[in-house]
Amino acid sequence: MSAHRAHARALAPDVIVVDVDRAGARELCQALLGDSLTELVPLIALGRWTKTEEAAPYIALGAARTLAKPASPDQLRRACVAAARWLHASPLVPD
Repeated sequence: MSAHRAHARALAPDVIVVDVDRAGARELCQALLGDSLTELVPLIALGRWTKTEEAAPYIALGAARTLAKPASPDQLRRACVAAARWLHASPLVPD
């Protein structure tokens, strides 16, 4: 298990943001979205995209949202809030 994945499991976050321009980011996203302890945590893929379709592979993996760099702190905050709301409204999350 990667250190990043172990860290995410230990923290039990409301939202996970992954910089997908880093090496191994796609594999990390797959691992987080496939792990029983983190699969329901909304994942935001943050990347240096110039076209919307460049983010599509991360949506296909199961990312809750994508965000293009450079993202302002306010854009990131809004994306995290929206993703957390999605989590709490999801019928997949037990009461």
